[in-house]
Amino acid sequence: IYIIWYIVTMYSRIKSAVCQGLISSGIEIETHISSGLPHHSIVGLPNAVIKESKERVRAALASSGIPYPDDHITQSLVPAFEKKEGSQLDLPLAVGIYCAVSGASVGDAVFLGELSLEGRIKSFANIENMLLSAEKGSYFVLPYESRDEIASMELHDVGLGFYDDLKALVKDIDAGVFGKITAACSEKSAVSEDRILDFCDVRGQAEAVRLLQIAAAGGFHVLINGPPGCGKSMMASRFAGIMPEPDRQQNIEICKVHGAKMRHRRPVRTPHHSITPMALIGGGASMNLGEISKAHGGVLVLDELGEYKKEVLELLREPLETGSINLSRASKSIVLPADFQLIATMNPCICGGYVPGRRSFGCTCSKLALERYYSKLSWPLIDRMGLYIHVDKVHSGAAAAKSTERLRSEVAAARSFGLEHGGYSERTSAATMKKFDSLFDKCMLSQRARGIILRVAEHIANLESSREVSFAHMVEAIQANPSYRLMDLRR
Repeated sequence: IYIIWYIVTMYSRIKSAVCQGLISSGIEIETHISSGLPHHSIVGLPNAVIKESKERVRAALASSGIPYPDDHITQSLVPAFEKKEGSQLDLPLAVGIYCAVSGASVGDAVFLGELSLEGRIKSFANIENMLLSAEKGSYFVLPYESRDEIASMELHDVGLGFYDDLKALVKDIDAGVFGKITAACSEKSAVSEDRILDFCDVRGQAEAVRLLQIAAAGGFHVLINGPPGCGKSMMASRFAGIMPEPDRQQNIEICKVHGAKMRHRRPVRTPHHSITPMALIGGGASMNLGEISKAHGGVLVLDELGEYKKEVLELLREPLETGSINLSRASKSIVLPADFQLIATMNPCICGGYVPGRRSFGCTCSKLALERYYSKLSWPLIDRMGLYIHVDKVHSGAAAAKSTERLRSEVAAARSFGLEHGGYSERTSAATMKKFDSLFDKCMLSQRARGIILRVAEHIANLESSREVSFAHMVEAIQANPSYRLMDLRR
């Protein structure tokens, strides 16, 4: 007697997406259900969160009144050679099982969402990044609770459908009308903003504030040096407020990192001086973003620079130069954005009484102690900074600085003036450049510093609405250059 086993197989293919670092990529979830002992396996290099999703999927389907097959279920995440992570695959995994059993079709729709045990579709991390990286003509089925956040994003030629629970989604899939686009998707919702710190709180530091305006206009990195309690941290925390509003491309890049809540705003990151190298530049098995990537498009504030570890500060060299960080690991290589402005503050010495360029009677530090304190700042790192600002203590009756709004408008005017009149090479006479070269050669600075000094001089002229970049502008730029101001420590 021969017994013939008939194996019934069911199959479906659902589109979804995953994100690693800031790189979003589309994937497919293949579901194969066959006769056999009850078992549910997920293959294709899933992480622990995805492996646990089969329990959430089982409970969500049962809570929604959808039969869960008592068969052998295999779900493959394609491509199989890339690691996947994220709770957003709960929804496509559940839809894949339902479509395999029912034979329903969802076309090329991309499903993203986390599932609760009662069948509700919940929001997840990196949703903005995945939408901003989507191809034109894509169609996404998303959690309803993400609707208001996504409404403030500029999405072109991307269809969106929102659902609150799995039961309603399955009902529309059966009817063939799932994912109706709501009118609110094309509207801009108000994004709550924190109170912007105002520069009018700063007193008696008019020259320092002016140099910060030059830095904002030209995108220069700044080192602020001065005794404790003179307003260094206060000015650094307010610097982002005078930067021009990010353009559309910068908005997209910032939203990829921080979500729609940072739309039209510059991020400000202030890591503690105990930060580790990986926390600063990013990396790890999941290629997580570091502080320099989280500051992309905004400001990285390093308060008390002399307290940071030297090996941490040295990691800033390449990002300050290129605006990105290339991380290479055994499994893959990835380029993360890191185009930020560095605003670093530090005391002049351990006791706080030293003044670079001259010996102060208030300083009790030895020459060896000073060299040890400044040894954490390598000259290649200092060379990449555009402005050195020395601040002193002020009396209580000192005049307040201009408001942040006024400073920002002056910075925007300086940038517009520069775009209209060109760079320093077009606005500097041959005689002025010859005088500058003669003076620069005596300063014994690098060619990198030369280029930065000329660009600083250009933006000083822009801030003054001067059509000509004069020798006086160049002298001021040299005097504000970090390599020049700290030269006595280099010898």
